[in-house]
Amino acid sequence: MATSNQIYNFALNIFIMLKLLITSLFFLITISSYSQVQELREYKNIPEEQIILNINLERWVKTPQQMDLKPYSVGFDAYFMQPTFWENRNISFAIGGGISVQNIKNNCQITDSLGFTLFKAINDTISYQTNKLSTVYVDVPFELRFRTRPIVKKRNFKFVVGFKVGYNFQRYLKYQGNNFINYTNDSDIKYKTYKVNNILHYRYGVFTRIGYGKFNLTAYYALVELFNKQKAPEIIPYSIGLSISLF
Repeated sequence: MATSNQIYNFALNIFIMLKLLITSLFFLITISSYSQVQELREYKNIPEEQIILNINLERWVKTPQQMDLKPYSVGFDAYFMQPTFWENRNISFAIGGGISVQNIKNNCQITDSLGFTLFKAINDTISYQTNKLSTVYVDVPFELRFRTRPIVKKRNFKFVVGFKVGYNFQRYLKYQGNNFINYTNDSDIKYKTYKVNNILHYRYGVFTRIGYGKFNLTAYYALVELFNKQKAPEIIPYSIGLSISLF
């Protein structure tokens, strides 16, 4: 049979083990609570990528045969985005709004004949500094964001896929150079006209961004043609560019 000393020592050992276990659990809980508080503080200070600026190279699919798009056709997007679900998590959803501008510099005059849009190449003997078609949209983008470290500022690898729909509230043609009307280089003309027929008043398409921190590569592809398909050649816009997340 166990003596009273053995029973006492056994009970003492059990008490010491329980005391160590309780102390360890208390320490772990304290550390965990502190970490969660710090994490919540970091969440509050994390940029939510609310202001997005894009600098794009604008291109067209199925460009009219006689048209030559200039390599410096540049566009700009400025969007304010608001995270709506799963903020500051690895996967989040955001919706926003903003302005998008496309400048298509080319070698053609866009004219209208019997309600149909035509692209007529400018004579090679005519010299000009500017010849472009510009379109301006009000866009509403929706995007799904994937981020590797959403609670670490400026150190996120991210991948974004999205869809945006827009309304065209302005389009114009701008030309500056030799007088192409009379085909002479003896005089220059400069004009800007807001009468560009057959451009659709709406657009929609898909886009993506991929990168690290504030700087990303971005691309957009329209799912609808630029012009009314019954009254103009089939043209589908797309763009690639650099995206910067300011805040």
